[in-house]
Amino acid sequence: MADVEDYGTLHTADILVVGGGMSGLVTAIRAKENDPSLDILVVDKGVIGWNGQATKAGNGIRATSKHPNGVQHALAYLVNAHTPFLNDQEFLRDYLVVHRDNLDYMRHCGVITSCDDDGKAAPLPFIPDALDMGGVSLDVCKQLRDFALKLGIRLMSRVNVFELLTSASKKVIGAIG
Repeated sequence: MADVEDYGTLHTADILVVGGGMSGLVTAIRAKENDPSLDILVVDKGVIGWNGQATKAGNGIRATSKHPNGVQHALAYLVNAHTPFLNDQEFLRDYLVVHRDNLDYMRHCGVITSCDDDGKAAPLPFIPDALDMGGVSLDVCKQLRDFALKLGIRLMSRVNVFELLTSASKKVIGAIG
């Protein structure tokens, strides 16, 4: 069996995030904001800030409506329209509560959104008072990258992770890339 040094330069971190697109960067940012002492490393096979689905897609982001009954309306719509056999509706409800701050959080991270001056997004017309839709800049990943760097998050581009290292208890403890 090879020693870890045989694979090349060894990088260590408290948290490794594989994937530097919108989701990976937001995950790293939230972790760093929750505990600024953490050493966080984000790796991506492309170039972080100019890669990922968000730079190629319709660039919209949904959030649960802030209407007083927004969570209940969104839950009813999603369960009836998409997931009638969903067993964990409590999890979905909890997610929808957290989901309310998506657009606010993106603005907090310096992302340009299509919300109005009061921070309101456009409601989806077919389910009023349930889900809102806001546009995000085509540069969303670059804006998140810039914010992550300000927080001290380390980024490594052009890294392909090809093996996860596990402990005897099968917990992921690292990666080879």
